[in-house]
Formats: sequence, C-alpha cells, structure tokens
Amino acid sequence: MTLIEEEEIAVIVKKTLADALPISNTPGPVDVTGEGGFAALSLLYLDARGDLYIKEQQNQPLVWDGTDVTIGPTNSEHITISPSAIDFKDGDDVLTSITPGAITVGETGAGNKNIKITNDQINLRENETDIVTFSITSNAPSLKFEDVGSTKFWEFRKDYNTNEFTVRPETNSIFKFMDDSGTTTTTLGIDTTDTTFNGGSKTNNSIVTQHMGQTSGMPINSIMGGTDEVYVDGATVDLFGFTLATSQVMYCDLTIMSWSPGATQEEQGVSRWRIIIYKDNANNVYPSSDSDKVDEVEAWREFDKVTSDTVAIAAGGGTNEYKITADREYASSAGETRLVYKADIIGTATAITNLQE
Repeated sequence: MTLIEEEEIAVIVKKTLADALPISNTPGPVDVTGEGGFAALSLLYLDARGDLYIKEQQNQPLVWDGTDVTIGPTNSEHITISPSAIDFKDGDDVLTSITPGAITVGETGAGNKNIKITNDQINLRENETDIVTFSITSNAPSLKFEDVGSTKFWEFRKDYNTNEFTVRPETNSIFKFMDDSGTTTTTLGIDTTDTTFNGGSKTNNSIVTQHMGQTSGMPINSIMGGTDEVYVDGATVDLFGFTLATSQVMYCDLTIMSWSPGATQEEQGVSRWRIIIYKDNANNVYPSSDSDKVDEVEAWREFDKVTSDTVAIAAGGGTNEYKITADREYASSAGETRLVYKADIIGTATAITNLQE
C-alpha cells in the first residue's frame, strides 16, 4: 500500500466516524458504508451510557468509554488502555501491566507469582510480596532473598566505593548444604545476636558449623578476637566467654599470638592451649580444679623463653557463665603489646561470646 492510499484510508475513516454518529439521537447500531471501493465498517454501536463499540456490542472487539480503550471481549482475553496503565487481562485477572514507573509480568491475584520491574529494582513476587529483589542502585547493588510471612532473609550487597562484598543475614539465619535427596549434610551458621555477658551486651561473632552425623546439640564453633588496641605487658586480658548449662560439655583448642609493635622479634610469642569443662545433670563441674581445666599444649617463637603465658578459666559473673583470660609476661620489659586469639570449640555450650571489643 502506498503512502497516498494510506492517507486516503485515514480520510475515509475520519469521515465515516463523523458522518455515522449523528444519524440518530437514539443509542443503537449504526451501519457505515465505505467509499471509493474500500470495505465498509460493518457496525458502530453507541450504547445508553455513551460507550462507543466498533463491530458487535456482544463481542466488544473495541470499546471506548470516553477515558479507557478496551480491545477484545472483557469476559476473556483483552487489553485495557487507560491514562495510567496498559493492562493485559483475562476476564478480571491482570496478567501483565505497564505503568509509567513499572512493568509487572504475571498475575497479581492471591497465590500467584509475578515479576515487577521498576527504575531501580527487579522484584520476583508472590502477589505483592517480594521474594527475590535485585537492586540496581549505583551506591549499593544487591540481591536479597526473603520468604513470605516472616522476616527471614539473606542479602548479598556490594558495598559502595570499596572492594568489599557483604553477606547480610537476618538474625540467626542459617546456610544449609544439602545432598541431591534434600537431606541436610552440613550447615554453616553465623550468629549475629548480641549476648549479655557479665551484665553487659557483647557482640557474638561465633561461626557455627554442623557436620553430617552429628545432632543439632553438638556443633563445632569457631570464634576469633583481638584488636589493634594495646595492652600493658603483664596485664590480664579477657578473651572470650561462654555459657555452660546442665549436662553440657565444652572442649577448646585455643591459639594466642601477641607482639609488641615497637620491639624486636624476641618480644613476639605464640602459644596453644587445651581447655575442657563439663557440667553434669546435678550441676557438678569437672575437672574440679580450675588449673586442671586449662593446659598448655605448645609454645613457640619464644626465643630463650623470654615470654611466659598464663591462661585461666574463671566465673563470668552471670548464671552458668565462664570466661577465659590470658596473661602474657615478658622477661624483659616490652612496654605495650597486642594480642589476638582463635578458639575452635566442640561440645554443647549454649553461647560463645567474644570479649574483645
């Protein structure tokens, strides 16, 4: 079809519509005859409300009500075009919607899944509840997984203007490693809950690993502590605390490293310790002597034994609380020293708390 022919058709349609409506003041069907050999519009219908139908009123292939345009019968698949949206509908169900700020693909009614795309997010949703969120903001792009009906989530976020990538869980969320049958084989949990130890709130940064073949009451815990803060040579330092309830046992492999920032190599030291404590169902604690609960396994990088350690276990101040302390002495004055530790723990301790803040 040539451009001239298209223009002629446009003129004919305009004239047809203009000539058709005034035929009668009574709403009803209007036949329109084509001109110049072109096919006629079979029927225009103006109902009592003033809605304009093209072709049969019953089939409603196109309806204009003065505001919205509907293409297709409204009792089945059709499109509604309004000033605020374009909706693809099946009866009363919206399957896809395009608005000035978002595109929603999929049915939004109860039990249904859909995808919503906006300027800065892609949301995989159930009804209007986000399940997976892709945030494409330039400051902190992220991927967030949530479940319906609770506050549990895991979020992976690229921190702004750094090389850091943050994995941010909701409190006490758990990673699970499953076999192909869906059976849990190993879980890795990060406990983000603050604990109360000796009357004060302490940051709990223990990492809990659950291995196959063990029950939930027999975890392996790892905890690390130590900062750039300096301690006076010979001062007692609180390392970590734990809560041991009735019928619980804790075994710990503890590694301590310290160094003096301004001193020579002779003031460096590393030592390893073994700690064990058990509380029976009558609240009796074994071993009975505190000195028997703690034992030095190995010491090295201590040239000419210029350092000596004392690691001790003591009551933590609260019910069922204990704490581990360290005292590193230098034969010659080393001034101030820095200290870090790592503890690998097995058993059934209720809570492990880092006391280095």
